[in-house]
Amino acid sequence: MIKYTKDVLMNKVGHEAQIYNEEERAKIAETAKKASKEELINIIYKLSEAEGKMKISTQKNIIFETEIIKLCIKMEVQTIKQENNEQQKAQASEMPEITKNTNTPKFNVSTTKIEEPIKQESKIEKKQEEIEQTPITLAEGVTIKEWQNVINKIKSQGKVMIYTNLINTEAVELNDMTVAIRFNNGLNAFRKELLQKPENMSVLSKEIAVVCGKPMQIKLEDAGRKQSNYKKG
Repeated sequence: MIKYTKDVLMNKVGHEAQIYNEEERAKIAETAKKASKEELINIIYKLSEAEGKMKISTQKNIIFETEIIKLCIKMEVQTIKQENNEQQKAQASEMPEITKNTNTPKFNVSTTKIEEPIKQESKIEKKQEEIEQTPITLAEGVTIKEWQNVINKIKSQGKVMIYTNLINTEAVELNDMTVAIRFNNGLNAFRKELLQKPENMSVLSKEIAVVCGKPMQIKLEDAGRKQSNYKKG
C-alpha cells in the first residue's frame, strides 16, 4: 500500500512508473487527479508509522485495521467539511440582495453605522493580504552546486516524503555554520512541519554535512516572496 501510494504521488509530480500496464497506469493517473500531494504524503507517512508499530507488536492485524479506519474517517470528515463549505457558498450566492432605502433619513443613519465596522474589517483584511504578498529579502550566500545530487541520493534511500518536498528547492551556504534550503514554490506549514521532524532533519543534516565537509545548521526559507530590490517602508 505504501509503494502504490508512492507511485500515485510520483505520478502527481510528473514521474510515471513503468512497471504497470497501460490500464493500471490509467487508474493511477485518475487517482492522482482526485488527491492532493499533501494528502498522499500524509497517507504514506501514516502507513509508514503503522508499519513501524506492527513490527514490534503481536497484534499486527489490529494495529493495521485501526490505522486504516483512522485514515478513512479523517478523509471522510474532510470530504464532509468540503461539501458543507460548498453548500454554504451556494446558499449565500442565492440570497437576494438587500437594497438601501435612500428616501428615509432614518435608514440612512442606521446603514452608515452598520457599514462602518464592515469597512474597518475590510481594511484590516486588505492590510493582512498586502503583508502576505509583500516580498521578502533573502541573505546572499554561496549556492551548493551538489544540491540536486543530495536530493537524488535521498530519493534513492527511499525517503520519498523528504524527496518530494525538496523538489524545486536550492541550498545556499549562508556562512561557516548555516545552510539555507530555499523553497522557490513557497514553504507552507505542512511542508515545514514535515521536514522539521527529528528523523527527517537528521537525514538532511547528514547529507549536507557530507557535501560541506562539516556539520551545519539548517534553515528553511520561503523563497516564493523573494525580491532582491525590496526596501522596508
